[in-house]
Amino acid sequence: MKDLKPSASLGVFARAQTLALRASLIEKLKNASNSPHSEESIHDLRVAIRRFTQCIRLFESFFRGRAAGNIRKRLKNLLDLCGEVRNHDIAQQLLGEAAFSSGSLIDDLHRSRRHLEKKLARRLRRRKLRRRLDDWSAHLRRGPGSSGDLWNSASPVFENAKRVLPGMASDFFEKGSRATAPGANYQSMHQFRLLAKRLRYTLEIFAPAYSDKLAPALTALRGLQDHLGAINDCVTSRQLTPRNSKADRAIRNLMPAREAGFRAYWKREFPPTAAAIWQSWLTSAISKSEETTHEHLHTKTRGSRAGHRRASRRQSPADSTR
Repeated sequence: MKDLKPSASLGVFARAQTLALRASLIEKLKNASNSPHSEESIHDLRVAIRRFTQCIRLFESFFRGRAAGNIRKRLKNLLDLCGEVRNHDIAQQLLGEAAFSSGSLIDDLHRSRRHLEKKLARRLRRRKLRRRLDDWSAHLRRGPGSSGDLWNSASPVFENAKRVLPGMASDFFEKGSRATAPGANYQSMHQFRLLAKRLRYTLEIFAPAYSDKLAPALTALRGLQDHLGAINDCVTSRQLTPRNSKADRAIRNLMPAREAGFRAYWKREFPPTAAAIWQSWLTSAISKSEETTHEHLHTKTRGSRAGHRRASRRQSPADSTR
């Protein structure tokens, strides 16, 4: 993925990114199957699903038939189940943060969480989804295929990126201004949260075409997601405590500070001047010297790895155990 030249065609780039994200998803599926009780494993799986899903959503026209839509639907069902498990973990954390203590409610959340964990474990043990992911490369077009209206698969990655990504960034800043405006409701924040998440994963996918130019943008987006996620955690947790007015009130009381934190972060990291800076980042090509250095480093790395493998093969059995 990263050793592709930034001048590679989008068709080659899309295939490489999709296969790399598929491999990461399969690894996270295996980890979660082995540890369905682990909050970290479930979190990592959710992120891997979102990244892969955003990739195939972006490049859907590069897949045969309805392959992209079918796999997205299956992954969405798994993502929802992972989300239910996580929501129970978050609800218990927030109740602790709010200094709320009710043994019966906590016990109910524990029991419900264990039930969902078992359900998730059964789902993860199924081989059908993993087989579909293993066979995914058969659905990828090897030639340019149909590029639809959005992409030109034969053109370089950056030429496509600078044509499409600035518009996505403009939409992001417009929606962000609305979500942080006085009186903005949770629904507008929620929709903006989803938009910001998709933009972040899209920029991560295209990051190799920009060298390190997108690092500041990605850092800012991750922080923004943390603030928006903290607000969303309160909403999903309240949905798990609808019949306990004290618990509901305790969690609801956490929201004003979180919403204020989100607005302050937006004002600090995404001021009115930031939109133009982002446009500059997204339309500025990697210089020839950067591209040469980028390619040289990866060529050198590949050569070093090959030399290491040859040296390893020459080692005696005794040497190789050191």
